[in-house]
Amino acid sequence: MKRLLTGAAVVVMLALLGTVGAEAAEDTASGGPLRVKNKEWKNETFILRDGRVYGKPEALALGGRWKITEENGGYFVSVPVDDGEDRASVRLPVGKDGLADFSFFGDQAGMNFKLNERKMEIKFEKPKPVKKKKGRDDAGKKAKTGEVLLVWDPDIDFDPDKPFFNGKDKEIRRIISPGWGTYDGLNSGKRYYPVDYIEKAQQAGLLVMPMINNDFDPETTSDFLKDQKKQEQLRHQMAAYTEVYGLDGWNIDFENMDPGDARRFTSFVADTAELLHEMGKVVSVDITAIGDPNSYWSGCYDRKGLAEHVDYAVLMGYDQTSGGSDRAGPVSSYNWLERILPPLLEEIPAERLILGLPFYTRVWTGDDGRASSDVLTLEYTEDFARRHKIMPRWQDTERQFYADWRENGMRKRVWLEEDRSLAEKAGLVKKYGLGGAAFWRYGFESPDVYSALDKVL
Repeated sequence: MKRLLTGAAVVVMLALLGTVGAEAAEDTASGGPLRVKNKEWKNETFILRDGRVYGKPEALALGGRWKITEENGGYFVSVPVDDGEDRASVRLPVGKDGLADFSFFGDQAGMNFKLNERKMEIKFEKPKPVKKKKGRDDAGKKAKTGEVLLVWDPDIDFDPDKPFFNGKDKEIRRIISPGWGTYDGLNSGKRYYPVDYIEKAQQAGLLVMPMINNDFDPETTSDFLKDQKKQEQLRHQMAAYTEVYGLDGWNIDFENMDPGDARRFTSFVADTAELLHEMGKVVSVDITAIGDPNSYWSGCYDRKGLAEHVDYAVLMGYDQTSGGSDRAGPVSSYNWLERILPPLLEEIPAERLILGLPFYTRVWTGDDGRASSDVLTLEYTEDFARRHKIMPRWQDTERQFYADWRENGMRKRVWLEEDRSLAEKAGLVKKYGLGGAAFWRYGFESPDVYSALDKVL
């Protein structure tokens, strides 16, 4: 069963609830009910809990921007997209007490208010008309060397109390990119995400640009890229999530695709970017180095075409030697990056290319032809070297520390990633005038790596 709750219906419904609603609210809130000063909304019930304002989800419709529907015990926000011609809906996070967080969602819904905790009262301002931003936030015109510092956060673990890029230079865009799953999950509109994560990140001065992926499945991705209706639905869902959650943009991470779908992927990205740019949002797309045109990993991108539509193309400058290789090698050596960057810069303007670097490496076991590997993150590198009693030697060509030793009769090798090797590679951002740097991934870093990179970037 699905029912639509408009602003007028909400007022009538909550007026009928009267003091019953207030008593129920008082039971669920440590701060108790708030007195509403506005005459037109005086019958609304809002509560204060831990310094935040909560209210019935239906009341968000009073801002005039959203329609709220209730379906199978869940609440959905419906917002206009594509100049209001179409609508998309996303699920609204609601607490166990059935209340929505107006301190977070109020602004986006047009429910701007002033809170007086001492008097326990709340005053709503008149909803302001939405000013549509037109044109893209053009990185090509605004970018400066090192403007972007992006860190992917697939596990949505960002903690403002842990080390991060310091953000003292206001010209630099610091971006956190939480993993919001696959396009299938997003397309349903039924997923919801932690608002405290977004709020904490933005309060720390970060832009929040979720990463959406294709599950690296070439067959289902090909079906999706041939289905205009599914693509349109996804664009609309991304726009709806952007408005409801107050996002700053998106990172599109589609990998392992049929090279025959390269132009279809560019078309999808172009249409998605156009819609998000009209909202004033930033769009980035992840790419690999130029390689075999028939490869599902390198031949699936029309890099020049993508760069014409997005704000940033992010080069995944790692897995020079993949985990599936039977021959040992570095994950991201300096000389390898020096080889792959110039051809890319013939297709992508430098100020729109972001250099992605790894917060991990691989420890190899066995001789070439039979080697296998395990991931070693920066966080545990120092402890690993100490436990295995290895004595790494600096390699001038790769600009990494390298170690070769034997354990239980087996050959072991590692090209380490740590502060010095990453700083050397990050120096390529300035050398080539790139738009910035990105790092895979949050949670893999060592405590001091950000301060070391800050000095370079």
